Amino acid sequence: MTTNNNLQALEDALKKNCLDVAGNIYTIGVDDIMAYIEGDLALEDPQLAAQVAALDETSLAIEIADCIGSVGIVEFVEGAIRDAICVRATRSCA
Repeated sequence: MTTNNNLQALEDALKKNCLDVAGNIYTIGVDDIMAYIEGDLALEDPQLAAQVAALDETSLAIEIADCIGSVGIVEFVEGAIRDAICVRATRSCA
C-alpha cells in the first residue's frame, strides 16, 4: 500500500503509538474468544456451546482463525475510522 505523503505522518504515528506486539492496531485475543464461548454463546445456544468440548481443538482453532480472517475486519472498522476522524476534526474546529 502506498501512502499519500500528506498521510505519512499519520501512518508513522499509528505505527509508533498504536500497534500491539503482532503489529496490529487491534486483535481479537484468545481470552475474548473463550469468554464468548463460555458466556454469550453458552447463553444464546447452550447445546452448541456444549459441543465445543467434543470437537477437535486444533481444527476448531484453525477454523475460528480462518473465519475471523475472512470476515473482512477492515470493512467493519471503516465506520469506526470515519467516526474517529469526524470526532477529532470536530474537536479541532471547536
